[in-house]
Amino acid sequence: MAEPPLRKRKPGLRGGAGPAGSKVEPLDVGGATRDPHRGNIGWNAHPFARTGNTSSVNLDTDDFLRALGQHGTASPSTYLSGVQAGTEVFTGRGRPDARSYAVTVG
Repeated sequence: MAEPPLRKRKPGLRGGAGPAGSKVEPLDVGGATRDPHRGNIGWNAHPFARTGNTSSVNLDTDDFLRALGQHGTASPSTYLSGVQAGTEVFTGRGRPDARSYAVTVG
């Protein structure tokens, strides 16, 4: 007996893996093109899926907040309440090889 899907499958993605919400127009943020999404998972969520591979990254959360404001997906009063990072292979074959994630606020 197959398990019921936890969320609706997204076209082109295997197994329903992918960012929460609906995709909006691509943005250049943090030195890379990203596919931002807008959704609600009990709170407003703004996932940014990187469109290309990388072996290292250092991001400034202010860049993402500014991008949300410039594209009308968040108001100036929006504040950051959490950060999540992860690695998923959405299509094809790949090997997630993340060794660590760190966030500094302040």
